[in-house]
Amino acid sequence: MFNEIVCKNEKQGTYWKEHVQNTFKFYENDYKFKVSPIWSRLFCNYSNAISRINLSKINMINATSNHCLEILESKDPSKDKTILFGLLQPLMPYLSLPNSDPNGQYCLATCYGSGYGIPQNLVEAFRYFKLSADQGVARGQFNLGLCYQKGYGTTENPVEAFKYYKLSADQGSAKAQLIINNCSNDNGFKK
Repeated sequence: MFNEIVCKNEKQGTYWKEHVQNTFKFYENDYKFKVSPIWSRLFCNYSNAISRINLSKINMINATSNHCLEILESKDPSKDKTILFGLLQPLMPYLSLPNSDPNGQYCLATCYGSGYGIPQNLVEAFRYFKLSADQGVARGQFNLGLCYQKGYGTTENPVEAFKYYKLSADQGSAKAQLIINNCSNDNGFKK
């Protein structure tokens, strides 16, 4: 991968090759970077070598997340949902970051919440639903509202549940709109 770096002269090529290798040792060892397509595309003008590697990692994460989302939302019984965690597991260091791929975080939360390919863990499901919901994913917001309403992975909190159901409903979630319509504004959820 590093041999594909195209530079105008040998000295510049050696510098960028070492810089890219050192940068990614830091990224991959410490996982202290935010997956940001905007940063990577802006940086593309400054350093084609680094941005190509960043964009390929981002594209890999997005492609895997989108593939998992397709499997998760498929009505086809031949699609095995237990493979989802195996597909997402290599991406966990990236998906646990707040600004990572929200669809991947949603899929990982669903794996934990439903026990797809891993024992059910509602605390982890709540954590990943929160990461996804905070980035504006309507499905994540709906499921986070459900976690707060039922106390899945957290303590029951009708105020927070209503807040996340409302955010999801504002984005067009029919299930969230139905729940919001059945809530009273002053007493929380109807019994």
